[in-house]
Amino acid sequence: MKKLPEVGIICDASLIDGRDTIAKDGYFHGRGEWQAVDVTTGELVVQSHVQRRSTINIAELCAIIDSLMYLHDLGDTTTPVYNDNQYAVAWAISANPNTKLPRNADTMSTHYDLEERIKWLRENKPPNKILWYNSKVFGDNPADFGRK
Repeated sequence: MKKLPEVGIICDASLIDGRDTIAKDGYFHGRGEWQAVDVTTGELVVQSHVQRRSTINIAELCAIIDSLMYLHDLGDTTTPVYNDNQYAVAWAISANPNTKLPRNADTMSTHYDLEERIKWLRENKPPNKILWYNSKVFGDNPADFGRK
């Protein structure tokens, strides 16, 4: 097993109360939250609010974009951002989320959060690399919430 990358921001998301939502509503959702850790220092550098109803892919994408915003605010254009969700990584690179989260009263704030972040991503075009964090290679994600 390789060791962790030496430089980077590693982010992860979690859904709270997502069990049985596929059977009930036809898609996996729950209250979403995310956080990010600086690999070099181990410091928690991003911590989100909790979205009322989200999907794991949306929460992971928000984690990536919030990490990019954090680096942008520092003037850092070289530190990579890692995430273990391949969909979210692809969506962040393309700035085009392909979510099927329905629009309703429970999801409007999540859609607003996502749209604001996508708008920022498209306008700022941060040059930082967005990379997939392969946990089979690197081990457990240090930003993981530990709720599995």
